[in-house]
Amino acid sequence: MGRGEGRGGGDERKKRRVGGVIVFGSDQEVAGVMRAVKRLNATGSFSWVGSDGWSARGLVSDGSEAEVEGTLSLQPQANPVRGFDEYFLNLTVENNRRNPWFVGK
Repeated sequence: MGRGEGRGGGDERKKRRVGGVIVFGSDQEVAGVMRAVKRLNATGSFSWVGSDGWSARGLVSDGSEAEVEGTLSLQPQANPVRGFDEYFLNLTVENNRRNPWFVGK
């Protein structure tokens, strides 16, 4: 196949547009993406699906309200485990021998 032939070749490539973007990233990374969207005058060109790492964070939305408008945000349900905080906060090198990363010398 020559250039511009077959899958996605020629003028067909120019007609394709991305409509939806799923982003798994930190709030700092996605804030940079939103600044780029604004800078490139691409506001409104994308529908965003956001992970919990950024979709509900002010760092991303503050100043980029138009860019993130309509974002579908996914937030996993997280329930506290009864007794875990007390257990975890009371771990010491002496009472936690099963974790090699926690054990001293």
